Amino acid sequence: VVSTQSTEAVVSTQSTGNRRYKVHITTSSVASKILFSGNRATQVVYNQDGVNKAVRARKEIILTGGAIETPKLLMLSGIGPEDELKKHKIQAVSTLPVGKGLKDPLKMWMRYKTDEKVSVTMDKVTSARSFLQYYFKKDGPWSETLQSQTTVFVDTEGGGKRPNININMLRAVALPNQAEILGVKYELEDVFNAELYDSNTEGFTFIPTLLHPESEGEVRLRGVGIHDPPLVDPQYLSSPRDVKTLLSGIRYVQELVRTKAMSGVASESVPLPGAKGDSDEEWIQAIKQFAFTAGHPSGTCAMGKVVNEDLKVLGVEGLRVVDGSVFPNTISGDYTGVLVAMADKVAHKIRNV
Repeated sequence: VVSTQSTEAVVSTQSTGNRRYKVHITTSSVASKILFSGNRATQVVYNQDGVNKAVRARKEIILTGGAIETPKLLMLSGIGPEDELKKHKIQAVSTLPVGKGLKDPLKMWMRYKTDEKVSVTMDKVTSARSFLQYYFKKDGPWSETLQSQTTVFVDTEGGGKRPNININMLRAVALPNQAEILGVKYELEDVFNAELYDSNTEGFTFIPTLLHPESEGEVRLRGVGIHDPPLVDPQYLSSPRDVKTLLSGIRYVQELVRTKAMSGVASESVPLPGAKGDSDEEWIQAIKQFAFTAGHPSGTCAMGKVVNEDLKVLGVEGLRVVDGSVFPNTISGDYTGVLVAMADKVAHKIRNV
């Protein structure tokens, strides 16, 4: 199994005698190329601490680098669009639309203050009381996730076929609370944080997410160097329908906050930087300025175009892709469970169970 995303080359072998598994993991390693004997994938070349090494596959090589790194590795290995391979003088092994069809859902943050003492705040998490509460009773702030406590899937178009918006709710004013508590440094402009409150502000955050973007981007090679990052052109919001759908998710949140149950809790909206009104035009401008990735890119090694139904790469042997890049369409929700189920299914196929 080769994972370029985590910069680790992982080789797994199974002893057939006693069925005990042996796993060898190399850290500080970056997979750089797959070598072929004819059209069969036989070796993975990787760089560990500046030294090039290779490992040979007896049966199969499985790529799990994700929708950005997997297409990069395939193209460096000679599997990709013909024009892209020629541009970088890479000998073609199989010409496939690798890197095309990138779909990357976007989301927005909508923050509200509250007068109720219901949020996860820095003082609550770091207090001795919270520690003792969790230690003896296994409840309190330490027992709660900082991720979504509530989620809803909405079809804002009213067709009833599938949801087009997912709305998560956090019991925190997301950036200052989660970032400081988790020790995360967000690479965002200062202007975005200027209007936010400190880490002990009581509040909550709604996150409307565009589930099925029509906008389609691509991943290309920047260069052939092992540390050259790929060129990622997501083409965010190039489809006007995506902007319209995300706006409908924002309006749904506003309606939700105005309900009887929520109106007594939400005391004040936290405006986005520069926001002065509530017109569609102003929200569309805010979407174009502040919407950001939900972290679920897919489609760059799509099933039916790059891999078959068993996730084997077309035109070659001994090579599979098992990550989100194989999804031909976006899914209605978080990708983690689907990826785990997909990996389990492929594992059973490999073992012929």
